[in-house]
Amino acid sequence: MGFSPASVALRGVDHVVHRGLSAAADVARVTRFLSGRSRFVGREDDVFVATYPRSGTTWVHAMVYYLLHGL
Repeated sequence: MGFSPASVALRGVDHVVHRGLSAAADVARVTRFLSGRSRFVGREDDVFVATYPRSGTTWVHAMVYYLLHGL
């Protein structure tokens, strides 16, 4: 079964179209996210932890915390 913007009635609902797919959007939340993202200024001591989903993200986060705090 295919999904296309034309197959969904979104009368009165804000929506976005991405790569041909249409979805309802919380416009205020997306606007706040994008606004905050554009104002973000990284610091020299920032650490970003990135993992694949379901691959031990919580464990990696804990290990980085322990390493940074000498535990």
